[in-house]
Amino acid sequence: MKALKINYDNASDAVYIQFREVAPGAADNRVLSEDVTFDYDGSGRLLGIEILNASEVLGEEIIENLTEGANPTSKVD
Repeated sequence: MKALKINYDNASDAVYIQFREVAPGAADNRVLSEDVTFDYDGSGRLLGIEILNASEVLGEEIIENLTEGANPTSKVD
């Protein structure tokens, strides 16, 4: 199992928290709210969480912590 990855895209203000690797298009998506979607594999295991409008949903302080020392337009692992 690979390590947890957290990606922040400054342009779209979106965070993706990846717990497990998955092939593109292979996840089952469950929309929890307008801004939060969970991705599951065929066995029901949580693969990742997408958060749109992340600076509003999570708060600016968390976004600043995610991007500290990194270029906020790139992925933060």
